[in-house]
Amino acid sequence: MSRPLGVGIYFAGQMQNINMLGGSSEVINNLVKSQQYLIDEIYLFQNQFKESLVNAATDITGYGFIGHLKEMVESSNLYRQSNNLESLKVLLDLFAFKAYSGVFDLIRKDVKSTFFESNKEIFDKIYKVNKQKRIINFLYENSLDQKTFNERISLLLDPQTCGPLLISCNPKYENVLKDKWYKVGEVVKM
Repeated sequence: MSRPLGVGIYFAGQMQNINMLGGSSEVINNLVKSQQYLIDEIYLFQNQFKESLVNAATDITGYGFIGHLKEMVESSNLYRQSNNLESLKVLLDLFAFKAYSGVFDLIRKDVKSTFFESNKEIFDKIYKVNKQKRIINFLYENSLDQKTFNERISLLLDPQTCGPLLISCNPKYENVLKDKWYKVGEVVKM
């Protein structure tokens, strides 16, 4: 992933006149900064390695991280099923996600952006499925207390404005991309 999450929560806090204690500069700087240079760099690496680095990609916007990841996995699985390949699922590390400064404090104050509830419905549909059949699972889920789990999930449900890019790539390219991207999980076969 290319950027932190939490823009929607940040702006919801601003609308409630909650002081973000200096967190605004990072948010605003990222909102006005194009991410095209990241795509250009991937093209350069692909030319260098003579193969595609990216298996799937999206930008995180209104459906939040979970909604966009769900679309990526479902689309990939439709393709895989039509080609008689085993379906995939994603294992997410909830502690790998970066959030803008002060966002978890806002989550603890129950600050939510406008599309949070509809994004939560998407999550609930995924989460109610038997864990073995879920397309999105969480590493260390059983070791987290419910409060921490809910806080982390709230971040992943937050709709973003000018949000991060999310890519799925072959693990052999992680070291090439790690300077400007950060890993939040892994894709595995069902």
